[in-house]
Amino acid sequence: MNHPAVREVQFFLAHTPGLVQHGSKPARELAKDSSLGSIIAANLRSYSDAVGYAPHQTLLGNLSPDSLGDLAAPWYENPLPQAFPEGPHGQLVDEEEFYGLLKLADDFDLIWLEEGFVQDILARLQARQLVPDPNLKRLRGVPGSKIEERLAQDRGALPLNLRD
Repeated sequence: MNHPAVREVQFFLAHTPGLVQHGSKPARELAKDSSLGSIIAANLRSYSDAVGYAPHQTLLGNLSPDSLGDLAAPWYENPLPQAFPEGPHGQLVDEEEFYGLLKLADDFDLIWLEEGFVQDILARLQARQLVPDPNLKRLRGVPGSKIEERLAQDRGALPLNLRD
């Protein structure tokens, strides 16, 4: 008799500063005062800062939880000088890679990514080996003009922005 089994597991963290504006609190505050956008943008951390953040390194398995007490606090102001986006427990992906992974999981064609962007992401995802190559063949982009048209027509559509 066959029984389902989980044979492998890996998790990832995603650094997605471009999505911050769509969070519950930022979206409400930006609706009241659009000038907060520049303040939020000025305070977003970089991917290298996210990699160097000690709790992230602990989640990835590169540091033990007990070692956090020996590090200078606050940790977000004191990134680790030697840090890696991969560890025994998972990986920290950047915003571009996350959008590519999000599109790969999109069976209903809700996420549209521009064609040139997809070509860049394909190469990066292949290099990181986050997704088996046969699955990457499903990653397709659409012309930027089609995305612009959709955003103009559909009031419920939200643009996916990069950090900058």
